[in-house]
Amino acid sequence: MTFQSFKLFLIQLSGLDRDALHIYIGMAIFLSCLIIFRKIGFHRYGWALVITTCFALLGEIFDIHDNITTLNKIGLNASIHDIINTCLLPYVLYGISKWTKIFELNK
Repeated sequence: MTFQSFKLFLIQLSGLDRDALHIYIGMAIFLSCLIIFRKIGFHRYGWALVITTCFALLGEIFDIHDNITTLNKIGLNASIHDIINTCLLPYVLYGISKWTKIFELNK
């Protein structure tokens, strides 16, 4: 299964459009990292952003490769758009949790 066919499979399976799928996947990766880090006692949650960003970049590298081989163009604007869709909400949530006390539980 190629990367593009896997993406099309996810779109058909979820019924979401491509932009919404990027948002959901970015949040799923970010929250999964936070859960895993908490379970293993690793409290540097900024690494969840690094991992989310790496997944977004890796996906766009695959997309650019496919665009070059099939369409002979890079599609850089679409790739930047996809990276922002994937990473924006995790960065916003991290910033809110880092610089405010909104997510702290009262004991």
